[in-house]
Amino acid sequence: SGEISENGIFVALKGEKRDAHDFVNDVLKKNPKAVIVEKETGIQDSRIFRVPSTQAAHWDIAKIFRSKFKGKVIGVGGSNGKTSTKDFLYFLLSKNFNCIKTEKSQNGLLGIPKTLEKLRDGVDFAVVEIGVDAPGDMKRNVDLVKPDIAVLTSIGEEHLNLLKDLEGVFAEERVLIDWAEAHHKKSFCPASDPYLKSIQAKGLCLVEKTPMDINLKFGVQFKESHMLQNAALAIRIALELGMSTDAISNHLKEMDLVDGRGLKWKISEDLWVIRDHYNANPSSMTLAIESAIAFSKEKKLPLKCILGDMLDLGLESESSHQKIVALAQKSGATELLWVGPLISKFARISQSAEKSPLNNQR
Repeated sequence: SGEISENGIFVALKGEKRDAHDFVNDVLKKNPKAVIVEKETGIQDSRIFRVPSTQAAHWDIAKIFRSKFKGKVIGVGGSNGKTSTKDFLYFLLSKNFNCIKTEKSQNGLLGIPKTLEKLRDGVDFAVVEIGVDAPGDMKRNVDLVKPDIAVLTSIGEEHLNLLKDLEGVFAEERVLIDWAEAHHKKSFCPASDPYLKSIQAKGLCLVEKTPMDINLKFGVQFKESHMLQNAALAIRIALELGMSTDAISNHLKEMDLVDGRGLKWKISEDLWVIRDHYNANPSSMTLAIESAIAFSKEKKLPLKCILGDMLDLGLESESSHQKIVALAQKSGATELLWVGPLISKFARISQSAEKSPLNNQR
């Protein structure tokens, strides 16, 4: 309700904490073109339209925006690296073209239509992040996004409470590539991912591990292997969309990691903070710890880790937390701080079983 502007359309959706129907009266004061509700509000106003489902109406509106859009849409899926790849690609394309992108990680039932509703005449490219939580999500989402180019960043342990295992994750995520092939669209995947490289699809391009593997001119400021892979994916797509090697090379000099995804914050010569708090599943946590180990060795500084719970892992929750605890305890960290009941539980079990010599575990 705070975002609605004059002549806008307000769709009253029910969130986890608030119901937008409670704000209809305030919205009407902002002179919207229409207010779409599914409940009786008790307000008499010709701008109010009642429908069976405001969620369905929201998607129907997004479909109209997508059907009228004459530019190209790039759909970005995958277990880890979606947001970084999206941000890297947007950074490159926006230097030469008029672009929009998914804000933050709004990649689901609410966020995808919100992104598509920003499509307008004059926009050249839209970079849309596509998330999944359960079987069937990718089919539903990709049918709305209808990407002209598809990219899958990785296959890892995500939402295992519903997707069950890595094979279930792969089956769900690869729907994006299958859709692209069925609609004669180009797609991109890392050549190094053991699951994604096995896909046999027309129009699929397997991408090198790093930007410099594509071209020696493509140097970047960071060294993390997974981020280099995400940057390489973005570069390959930018080349596909017509950006020149020289233009990309010049822009890469300014490109860096974004906050929450491995960004390094220098406090002093002896103190750095690595902010890698954006995502928490076994794959992303492993990459974060390995990157932190490498950075501490490079700087010759002691490593301290603050690690939290990983959710939505279903039957794999116990074994996944045990693996992360074990990795952290073998990382050489001088201090470990466990945040959350799950990871704290398995840290205590590990300490008790192994009588770990690492004293600074809390």
